Amino acid sequence: MMSSKLKKSSKFNKKSIDRTSKNFLSQPKTSLLIKEGLSFHQSGNLDRAREVYLSILKIDPDHFDALQLLGVLASQTNQWANAVEFFQKAISLQSTSAIVFFNQGIAFQELNLLDQALVSYCNAIQLESNYVQAIYNKAVVLKGLDRLDDALLCYDKVIELKPDYAEAYSNRGNILEHKTRYADALDDFSKVTELKAEHPEGYINRGRVLWKLKSLEQSLVNYDKAIELEPGFAQAYFGKGVVQGELNKLVDAVKSYDKATYLKHDFSIAFNNLGSVFKKLGNLNQALSNYDRSIYHGVHYAQAYSNRGLVLQKLQRFDEAISDFIKAISLKPDFAEFFYNYGNLLAESGRIEEALNEYGKAIELRIDYADCYTHRSILLQKLNRLHEALASCEMAIEFEPTLAEAYFNRGVISAELKLVDQALNSYGHSVWIKPNYFDAHYNRGVILNNLDRLDESLSCYERAIEIKPDFAQAHWNYALALLLCGDFGRGFKEYEWRWQTKSIRANAGQRAFSQPLWNGKESLEHKTILLYCEQGLGDTLQFCRYASLVAQLGARVLLEVQEPLVELLEKIEGVFRVLPKGSVLPDFDYQCPLMSLPFAFNTCINTVPSKGPYLSVDKTRLKRWESKLGEKTRPRIGIVWSSVSSFKDDDKRSVTFKEIISCFPVGSFDIICLQKEVKEQDKAEFESSGLKFYGDELIDFSETAALIECLDLVVGTCTSVPHLSAALGKPTWIMLQKVPDWRWMRNICHSPWYPTVRLYRQQSLADWSEVFNEVRADLVNYLSNWMKA
Repeated sequence: MMSSKLKKSSKFNKKSIDRTSKNFLSQPKTSLLIKEGLSFHQSGNLDRAREVYLSILKIDPDHFDALQLLGVLASQTNQWANAVEFFQKAISLQSTSAIVFFNQGIAFQELNLLDQALVSYCNAIQLESNYVQAIYNKAVVLKGLDRLDDALLCYDKVIELKPDYAEAYSNRGNILEHKTRYADALDDFSKVTELKAEHPEGYINRGRVLWKLKSLEQSLVNYDKAIELEPGFAQAYFGKGVVQGELNKLVDAVKSYDKATYLKHDFSIAFNNLGSVFKKLGNLNQALSNYDRSIYHGVHYAQAYSNRGLVLQKLQRFDEAISDFIKAISLKPDFAEFFYNYGNLLAESGRIEEALNEYGKAIELRIDYADCYTHRSILLQKLNRLHEALASCEMAIEFEPTLAEAYFNRGVISAELKLVDQALNSYGHSVWIKPNYFDAHYNRGVILNNLDRLDESLSCYERAIEIKPDFAQAHWNYALALLLCGDFGRGFKEYEWRWQTKSIRANAGQRAFSQPLWNGKESLEHKTILLYCEQGLGDTLQFCRYASLVAQLGARVLLEVQEPLVELLEKIEGVFRVLPKGSVLPDFDYQCPLMSLPFAFNTCINTVPSKGPYLSVDKTRLKRWESKLGEKTRPRIGIVWSSVSSFKDDDKRSVTFKEIISCFPVGSFDIICLQKEVKEQDKAEFESSGLKFYGDELIDFSETAALIECLDLVVGTCTSVPHLSAALGKPTWIMLQKVPDWRWMRNICHSPWYPTVRLYRQQSLADWSEVFNEVRADLVNYLSNWMKA
């Protein structure tokens, strides 16, 4: 960048001396001495000149020329305070000399007394309105006083008076650049290169502004021109490295920064930027080394400490990173980004309250810090301070309306607050701003799915997968939506992605075996295959039906299931042995999780294996339950209304005991509770109903199956018990939420999986009233038909 300071001494001193040499004869008593002093002065013998000027003052203490020439001489020897004193005394004698005021301004400027310098230059200009150099210096001082608009006006005047003044264009360009008027700055820097085509500074300035204007290739051209003119110009290589880094030409950027630091060994900012390039390249050790060098050469360079802290954070060296962030903050306590980075580190370390405190400090320094508001919202959400989190998102959006991440976070928090429309709107904004924001497409799909807008939901999942083909969670939800729509062919194929998602893999219980996975292609003739359970009890009950089909392929089938199901499933046709989950396994040739069997068998909606009951009841247990229940005088109906307490989204698919019992005409049925547990919220109502609780006796599913076999009908919500009832071939009525589990599909009242099942569906989200009315009416008809029979 070109200097904004004037080379003062040679210009003003010569002019001052020349003017004096023309006028000294008007002072006859001292004329010879002045002539002698000027002769020494002009020949460079400053000491002898000073002696002569001082001798004149002994004769005439108020000698104007001697005083102002002593001021010039003091300026030439950098005795600025003395220069001011001499100029001031000369001005007190004669205040009509513009050159003296000008020279006094330079002395004040060198003493950093900018207000006094400004007064002196203004006085000079008042006496000589077109005094170009005084106007130029006035502009320099005004910039130093941060009066940029006034400085611009002065540079305008300078250029009007002297259109070829390159330094004025350069300095005006610097101010315009500072005010982000980049196009105007570029015009001025271009004028500099036109006037001084062989000077590299103008090209460097052009390169920098073109970089800011995002004309990166043109920026490189200008840096290359500067290097061509002055191959040893470290600043040009530095600027070139900055542009190459932004163009992602990282190897080239490394070369440019290396050259800059070779030419200027203590180039701290270049080492810092070189570290950042290596960080982008993933070479954290090299990045760390260059940040170390940057700090060595610039021990007070706060940005290098912060950047080194970021690398140490990536390397999980948290204590060292904390030390660097604290150092950066101590060096530059008014820089919001350092508090923000420190807050991010504390958040990653789990120190959430401390992180929030640092975010607060960053926002105090920079009220419009949108990224900081966004990150703060994430932490507030973790603390379940949802309304504060939402407000933080709103602040981020207010200050940066195109910040896609802020809209995304607002969507997440709004969904948690059940503000569904706002969540949808927020995700919509995210993908409008950032079309490839796959997380936002995915989350939007989840909400649309929950609103039963399946076609839109499928489109969102497809878009997320298109952007990120290995997005396992999107594949999983896409599978569920396809299966819910009855597209079993594509659905079960996508369902295999469940093993690629961390949460589902943990919940489903994927096993690691040396034996290969059977996917339906390999022959199983005379082979042993292990079929093992995954996910919930209801899933095992539904998909254990495939064990018989596998056995029909000539395989010896080992079936590993949850402990409560072992005895019940031992009677499945074709199963060689049923094992409790976690037991020692015998030898086998292939393995397959139960819920991969529909895919292996290419199951579609018309080929679901559902021909009659596939589970049976132990006769001894059945007799014991028949004896316990006694003689049947009216229909026996089993009820189940809620899942186990830990089930996610239990509130959506479960009802209360009071609600389900209200469906039954009073005194018309023997109602049997099939719940293994009664939740705390239902206990008082259940106990007052007089119904017997058999949960303590239902030690496994064989007992529950035997009890169900004694019943005429089972009525309940979507839990494992209706699966068991339906697998036994018992008439089963299932009450479903608006958007049910995929296996019950949509808009049908029967199930392709269970011939004896009847489905009752919510017509509106979270509204069970129509379901209860329909069940109540059908129970009345059921009772009437039973009595007629």
